[in-house]
Amino acid sequence: MKRLLSICGVALSIVLLVASLTIWNRYFRVPPVDLLPLPDNLITLESPAGRELLAESEFTADYEPLAANFVPQSRRAFCGAASSVIVLNALESPGAPLDQSSFFSDSARRIKDPLRVSLWGMSLGQLGKFLRAHGVEATVIYASDIDVERFRAIARSNLMTSEDFVLVNYQRAMLGQVEMGHISPLAAYHAETDRFLILDVAAHKYPPVWVSTDALWDAMRAPLGESSPRTRGFVVVRDGASRQPASLSLIRPATVRDDCVSCRWRRRDAGAVAVLRFRFDARLAPVPAVRMAAAASGIGAAFHGNDSDGGQRPSAFQPARGAPCRCKPARNGQSRMAPST
Repeated sequence: MKRLLSICGVALSIVLLVASLTIWNRYFRVPPVDLLPLPDNLITLESPAGRELLAESEFTADYEPLAANFVPQSRRAFCGAASSVIVLNALESPGAPLDQSSFFSDSARRIKDPLRVSLWGMSLGQLGKFLRAHGVEATVIYASDIDVERFRAIARSNLMTSEDFVLVNYQRAMLGQVEMGHISPLAAYHAETDRFLILDVAAHKYPPVWVSTDALWDAMRAPLGESSPRTRGFVVVRDGASRQPASLSLIRPATVRDDCVSCRWRRRDAGAVAVLRFRFDARLAPVPAVRMAAAASGIGAAFHGNDSDGGQRPSAFQPARGAPCRCKPARNGQSRMAPST
């Protein structure tokens, strides 16, 4: 009997150990690189066509600050945490830059602790609460509450200024990807093809992709469950210290100036954007290798340096001399200005 009990005890210990390792590998470790094929309706930013769309886009004000602060999700269900860290750091919040560990401050843990987020992720409403816990203004908008035209107008206007950002919550299956709810930031919009650029934080599986507005809208309108009328949607995030009312921050004129440093760089032709700020470039390393490095340690450092024509690209928030540009409103009492001539 004692021998039988000992054998049962050892077997139970082995089962528990295997189960613990399985749970750890699935939910708590850095996701392993598992590059998945893209459906034909999505255009990867790594492709010549994707780079061309970015070069032609006039709605890229958010691209550089997001790219400069990009981090891939460090756990399977940390897409909301990674997306939040990106925008909070892009807003240049006071204090040291956040990572996906320090993101769970004492106030954030009262919303949902990292253990539960690791297992079940976070909802759109919880995403808004997490962001507000870090002192920023977060406006949660469910797709069931507006129409696609309103969403397009809000997102387009947002992508004309770098002081606010849009995080989208959508069902991947509606885009032809693996079925799973997901959160990532929008980085650009191409008006002619009516496509948005999603900087997918699950860099271990997918690259940044251009998706049509209608497809993204359908993915955001996907219900959370068969019995739930609540849909997914998006969050508009801006600095909590901003004096602009939230109701006005959602729609603003899309002003582009030829004498603005940022506007001129956004209007560069495709040949001058061979490297882009998103350095998934075969000249630096094979695309899979770059994606593997991104999944393992983040790619924020890859977005700085000289452009392909040898000119030093100005810093995302570096003020210069000259006339102020309305597409880059004042930050911290300083205006975005084009250099005087």
